[in-house]
Amino acid sequence: METFKSKKVMLVFLLVLLIMLLPTRIFAATQSVAIVKVENDYSIYIDGLENKDFKFAFTNQNPEDETSFESQLIPNWEDNNGVNIACLEEGTSLNLNEPVFMIVKVGEELSVTELDLNKAISKTDMASVEAITTIIDVDTTQTTTTSDNENGVVTTQTVGQVNIIESAEYNYTDYEYQYNLIKIDGTESETATKLSNLVDSLQSTYSTLSTYNKILKTAEIRDLYLSLREEAVYSKVNDYVIYQPEDSKEGDKYLVLLQQLSGKEVVREDIQFLICTEGHKQKVEKPLIEIKKATALPRTFDSIILLVVLAVIVITTIAVILRIRKLNKNEE
Repeated sequence: METFKSKKVMLVFLLVLLIMLLPTRIFAATQSVAIVKVENDYSIYIDGLENKDFKFAFTNQNPEDETSFESQLIPNWEDNNGVNIACLEEGTSLNLNEPVFMIVKVGEELSVTELDLNKAISKTDMASVEAITTIIDVDTTQTTTTSDNENGVVTTQTVGQVNIIESAEYNYTDYEYQYNLIKIDGTESETATKLSNLVDSLQSTYSTLSTYNKILKTAEIRDLYLSLREEAVYSKVNDYVIYQPEDSKEGDKYLVLLQQLSGKEVVREDIQFLICTEGHKQKVEKPLIEIKKATALPRTFDSIILLVVLAVIVITTIAVILRIRKLNKNEE
C-alpha cells in the first residue's frame, strides 16, 4: 500500500515537472504597429521589437489555433538602417482587399494583430514630411517698414514676411507660387494648431524617436496637411513675397501652405510659419515754428566817423537856417 502511494506521488511530481519543462504557447496582446509602403511592399514596424528578434507570418483568416502557423513563421527582416521589421511583399498569395492578420512569435509568446494597410504611409510621403519647411527655399527673417504723414500724424507699419529665394536646384523666377494663410490660435483652425505643434515636436525630437514613433508622427502630419489643403483657398504670391495680414498683431503666428507651380501643375508643396511683427504705430509731429531774427550790422570805427560827420552837417545846417532867419528880421 505504501509502495502504491509512493508511486502515485512520484507520478504526480513527474507530471508537474513535465508541464513546467514543456514550452507554453500563449497569445499576447495585440501588437502596436506602424506601416510604411515602399513601392508595392509593406514594411511593418512593431513597437518594442525594433531591436529584438522575432518570427512572423500573415493570413487572411483570424487564427484560432496558433500551432497551425508554426511551419509558416519566418525570421524577421531588417530595413536599410538595421531595424527589425516584418515585410509583406508584393505578389503575396494573400488577398489584400480582405482583412490581413499578422502572427508574431517572440520567444515562445505569440500574438495576432489585424493590419490596416490603408493607414500605411508611403516612403515618398514620409521623406516629404521629414523635410517639411525646407522643401521650398524661403527667408522668414525680413521685415518691411512703411510710413505715411497725414496732417502731421505719422503712421508707421512694420510687417513680417516670407520671401521666396533662390535654391541650388530651382530658379525660383521660373515658377509661380500660391499660398494660403491660416492663423494658429486654437480657435480659427484647431487642425492648423495641431499640425504646427506636431511639426515643432517632430523637428525638435526627431533624432531621439524610434522608427515606429517617427512613422506615426509623420503619418499624422500628412493626414492633417491633406485635410487643410482640401479646404484651402490659395492666393497668388506677388513679387515672391508673402506679407502678414493687415489686421494681424505682433506675435500672431500663421501657418503658410505654399505651392510651387509650373503652369497649373504643382511641382512642390511645403509648409512655412509666418510670425507677425508690430502693427500700426502713430505719432503726432510738432509743427516747426520759424523764428526770424534781424541781423544787426557790426559796429566799426568807420561807422562812428560817419555818425560824427552827419552830426556836424546837421548842426551846421541848423545854424545856417537860424542865421538866415535872423538876418531877415534885421532887414525888416
